[in-house]
Amino acid sequence: MARFGFPGGSYTLQSVNANCQKTQNWIPEADESGFGVSAMHLNPTPGLALFAALPHGMVRAVFEFKGVLYAVADSGFYVVKQDGTFTQAGVVADDGKPAQISANASQILIVSGGSAYYYQVSGKSVSGVAAGGFAQIDTTSGNAIQGPVVQCGGTDGYLIVLIANSQSIQISNLEDATTWALSGVPTVVTVNDFPDNVLAMLVDHRQVWLFGQKATLPYYDSGSANIFDPVPSGYVEQGIVAPFSPVKMNNSIFLLGGSDRGAGIAWNIQGYQPIRVSNYAVEQEWNTYPTIADAEGYAYEDGGHTFWMLRFPTANKTWCFDAATGLWHERSTWNPAQGAAGAHASRCHAYCYGKHLVGDPNSGNVYWMAAPQQSASGAWQFCTDNGAQIIRIRRAPHISTEKQWIFHQQLQVDLQAGVGPVPPLVDGNNAPRDPQLMLRWSDDGGHAWSQYLNCGFGQAGNYTARAIWRRLGKSRDRVYEVSCADPVGVWLIDAYLEANPGFGPQERMSAQLGKIA
Repeated sequence: MARFGFPGGSYTLQSVNANCQKTQNWIPEADESGFGVSAMHLNPTPGLALFAALPHGMVRAVFEFKGVLYAVADSGFYVVKQDGTFTQAGVVADDGKPAQISANASQILIVSGGSAYYYQVSGKSVSGVAAGGFAQIDTTSGNAIQGPVVQCGGTDGYLIVLIANSQSIQISNLEDATTWALSGVPTVVTVNDFPDNVLAMLVDHRQVWLFGQKATLPYYDSGSANIFDPVPSGYVEQGIVAPFSPVKMNNSIFLLGGSDRGAGIAWNIQGYQPIRVSNYAVEQEWNTYPTIADAEGYAYEDGGHTFWMLRFPTANKTWCFDAATGLWHERSTWNPAQGAAGAHASRCHAYCYGKHLVGDPNSGNVYWMAAPQQSASGAWQFCTDNGAQIIRIRRAPHISTEKQWIFHQQLQVDLQAGVGPVPPLVDGNNAPRDPQLMLRWSDDGGHAWSQYLNCGFGQAGNYTARAIWRRLGKSRDRVYEVSCADPVGVWLIDAYLEANPGFGPQERMSAQLGKIA
């Protein structure tokens, strides 16, 4: 039996005959020891469990500050406690777009629907608002914010807002969200280094990064009269296409880029040098979407991986970049009403109370997101998305020997067996059953597919169960796809094919990636 490059990321080209790999709700992970059964395997993506149900239809931001979770859902601003209970602290404008939250030492700044608000966490504001107080920031006086705002950030005790449809940011007074002027003069910094409006802003490593359509420029706290000035030699010849896509992770910035040459490439700005992290396959996929300008990104770290989640609301898709492997995979949440999988049920993230907490774009729910876990009693947790089944799919590379006939005697998928829950799953007759792995294949390059063949892989404790399919016919070119929808943890290690004539082992994934690099 021979390996055929089964573990890997999503990589479907314009011509599926060339490559049609798909990895949905599984995470490719390399074996760092170099002595594992396989050089790469597939871990199940996290599931979602309800943490708090806010009384609104859309979570637009979550934010951790001094060990407490804050959230914006529709027009409500909430303080969410460790037990999931919450209190509404204020009302904000709601335009349906993501809200943004930042903070200084004692105040939280919220930008939502073009307006800015602050929440006094501790002490008392200059304007006399006591702890627990909430107010909209003035837009009429000389100390006011000079126009509608779209994003915010903070560093060095200053809060910063991006003025909508402009080339300007405005800076608050030190540790004071109520005053935005020095000596009665609004503290506004205008970008003159590129002619376009600033579309997005992100604070990273105490620098304020301003993204235009064609270029990017970081500013730093210089101590001058302007407070912030451009970083010398920091000009980046790469702009942005999706204003809510940038994230900071792995000590650098990731964004969905644009320029005067085009748009739709994912970049990692290392220092002041943009490095392409997307590939032809995902770029060609994104090019088919009605728009990519609405993409929303967030980053999180889990199990040694650093992930960039990129949600496309109009296209109803979520892609995930794993900085640990450089591979992309897809994430989805099943919609029972539509009978189909759509974008993942998360749009924003905060790590708080020792949990990864994410906001639902379609409800007021805040979820606890965690990898599948089996308790000592044998019950599984985090194997659904708040009760909705998780459809996991791995579509493997093409199998062909120069288009000659191959006779497929046997396919074995190596996985962690014996993971059935306690009590066990039951079939239509209410009889105990194994969790099922489903197999189908295409013999025409990935266009048409066979019927599914199911194979059980062990009730609880049956660790020697094997997932094997035999007498699978012949083909000149074949693509195998396995999937699972049962609420259990499913770890795929590799797959082996027995076929003739002359079908031999393929190179390990690590060797193939090394050649590409």
